[in-house]
Amino acid sequence: MSAEELPPTSSSQVEIGKLHKNLEEVRHKLIGLWTSDLEKHQEQTKQAHNEQMKSGKDNINQANDNLLYLLDQANANKKVLEERNEEVKSMKSSAENTVKETQEILLQKEHAEEQLRVMSKEIETNMELLIAQEKSTHTRLQELRKATTFYNQRLGVSLKKIDGDLLQVAFTQINPNKIDEVYFFVVKVNSAQKYEVTDCQPAISNMEDLVKNLNETNKFSEFLIIVRKAFKSMVYK
Repeated sequence: MSAEELPPTSSSQVEIGKLHKNLEEVRHKLIGLWTSDLEKHQEQTKQAHNEQMKSGKDNINQANDNLLYLLDQANANKKVLEERNEEVKSMKSSAENTVKETQEILLQKEHAEEQLRVMSKEIETNMELLIAQEKSTHTRLQELRKATTFYNQRLGVSLKKIDGDLLQVAFTQINPNKIDEVYFFVVKVNSAQKYEVTDCQPAISNMEDLVKNLNETNKFSEFLIIVRKAFKSMVYK
């Protein structure tokens, strides 16, 4: 039997037992240290994770707050934009209405100017007619005045203007027995520039025909002579 194959002695067993015990103690100590370090590391990792989670949550909350702020700003900007769009629409509508009103005013102005031109033309025409009528009336009055003196001296005729445009023609020397007895008629020139007898004393039955002939011939002197003869015929009936 060799020395290596010799059975251990009791002292060597003791030594081995101590060594084994010491190894176990070292192992337990090492395991304890490793476990302690592991737990510490886990705690640190957990704490770091919690801090990161808290920081992440804070960042998320801050991001949410920022997002809400941006949303509020976006909504506010949208509202302002909508209000400005409404203002633009209102201004556009107002401008369109202003343009429409301006066009209507221009049309009214053109229409008024056209009416004014027509009225001015009518007034001018009426003025010309009035002047012509005044000239015609003036001419007839002059003829009557000229005839007044002649007939008053020769035929006992007197002409007197009464009540505006009325002319009274009076005759005397009709009745030889009553030389101063007055026979008369009242005449005027109407709006149609025609002679019109409004009164006659004593009445002459065919006065209407005499006036019609006067307006056709425009010979007032002959009319006076015819009327005087008519009055005279009444005396000698």
